[in-house]
Amino acid sequence: MEAELSPGEIVLAILNFVRQKRFSADREKIHSFFLKMRKDYPQLLKTIGFRDGIFCPESSFLDQALANLIAGRILEQYLGQPRYYELTNRINEAFEQYIQPKLSPKAIKICQRIAAEFENELSVKYN
Repeated sequence: MEAELSPGEIVLAILNFVRQKRFSADREKIHSFFLKMRKDYPQLLKTIGFRDGIFCPESSFLDQALANLIAGRILEQYLGQPRYYELTNRINEAFEQYIQPKLSPKAIKICQRIAAEFENELSVKYN
């Protein structure tokens, strides 16, 4: 049986498979993306809850997951124009050591599909 993952573990698992390591820090876009994916993949993303926000649905779980990745130096935040996040090389080690053993092959394939969609919608191109 597969262990239930925390929102932070789910986000890390998905971001591990994103090839373009720089992505938009637009909170509305990130939250809207994960809400859409939660509807498409409810079993994997069920621990990421949402509530109606002023401008869009929002998730304190998702905010906390991103903050934890920043604190763990897996994700760096850049506040210039455009605002973006960048994944560090630490993500692979964290995924392999802590998350991958908890995931079934099916869950890994779902994370890879979500990562591909994430990259298409939120990647920031390098100059």
